[in-house]
Formats: sequence, structure tokens, C-alpha cells
Amino acid sequence: MHGSDEVFVDGLAAKYSLPEDEQAVIEELYGHARTLESTKANEFLFAASEKLGTRPLHLNVIDFSSKKPNTIRVAVDADEVQILADTDGIAYIRALLEFLADSTSDFEFVHIGEPTEVLRKGSLYLTISRVREFPEIDHEETPLDLPLLPQYDIDVTSIFALQFIDLMPNVLPITAGRIYRIESILPEAPLDVWKKAPLSSDNSRNINVMIISDIGEPTALVICLDDPGVLFFTREEFEHLLAQ
Repeated sequence: MHGSDEVFVDGLAAKYSLPEDEQAVIEELYGHARTLESTKANEFLFAASEKLGTRPLHLNVIDFSSKKPNTIRVAVDADEVQILADTDGIAYIRALLEFLADSTSDFEFVHIGEPTEVLRKGSLYLTISRVREFPEIDHEETPLDLPLLPQYDIDVTSIFALQFIDLMPNVLPITAGRIYRIESILPEAPLDVWKKAPLSSDNSRNINVMIISDIGEPTALVICLDDPGVLFFTREEFEHLLAQ
């Protein structure tokens, strides 16, 4: 971290009591990261979370707002994944790959389709993750099953509310930064559920939740417990935030 970033982190360590105030610390870390250059934001978050002892943090720093819509189509044809894109779509994909290559964070991923509208109707979402090395596997017998996210120790039964850090798709009446109370945790996902990428290949790390959207409608979501773009709150943490 640079000098001014270290001063900021040291200030948080003095201001808050960890781990009791972890959620408040995370909020401030994300706020500071958004003021940094895109290639430095996650480098700062990784170093700061490691120094303070919080959960691993990640910010989706690609600028989606300037991307032209309907420029990429992702589909599966038999055993082949097809990515079709016009000139604008190719430029967008190149920007994503360059971001992954240039980032110094130990963990990084981008997803095409959320929260942008670059995908054409009927496309599949596509997540691109960078790994340091691939495990040695027998491709004839063992499927490739890489852990997408570092696991975060959390008791599902204690989750009372959640907050999305990343921007959300325009079709969803859900606001990034707003805290939503979880109405229920569903045993199975309904057919019209929205799945927030990235999801874990270990289904036990994905939960089906029901929240009330910004327009007052019950909305079902599938979310990974280890998604660094989502903050989870216990009832005590939620009430502590309201009291501030």
C-alpha cells in the first residue's frame, strides 16, 4: 500500500474495535477503494483486509456504464462454448482481460452480463477468473473443479440482512449499497430466481434467499456465501448499524 493508504488503514484500526466492528470497517474500506485507480483498488483491498484481519474483499472495478449494449452473445453448442461479438464487444472483452492481466491482487474475477447490458438476449453469463496455478488432474477421469472464491466462515442461520457492493442489473429493482433484510432462506430455488455470479461449484456454499425489492415485491436470489461483492449481517450487526 502507498503511504496515504496505510495512514487510512491505521486510522481505521484506531477508530474501530475488531472484530466487533468488522462491517463498519469493510464499508469504509470499500468507500476508500472507489477513490483509487481501477488497477489499484483491489490491490489496496487485499492488503488492507489482510492487515486488519477482515474477510477477503473485492471490488468490481470495471466501468460498465460506458459499454454499448447487445454487443456480445455467449452460447453453448454441444460441447463447445461460443462467444460472438462485434467490434465494440471485442474491445470490451479485451478490456476485461487486460484488467485481469494487469491486476496485482491475489484474487480477481470479472463477469460478462452483470451488471452490464452488453449481452444479447438469450445469452449465458460468463465469468472469467484468474488463478495462480491449475491443480494437476486426470482430464480423463476427474472434472475440473476449481474453487472460485476463498471460503468465508459464516453461520447461515445467523444471517439477518445483506448488502450488495457491486452494481446490480437494471432489470432488478435492487440498489447497490442498500441493506436488505432477509425475509426467508429457501430450501430450494424457484424457477424465476436470479442467480448472482459468481456462484460456487460447491452448492452448499450457495444460498437461496428471499428479500423485498425497492418496489416492495418479494424477490428470490441465489447468492454465494463467499462472494466478496456481498456483505452479510447478523441481527446484532444490523441493529448496531441502525443505531449509528
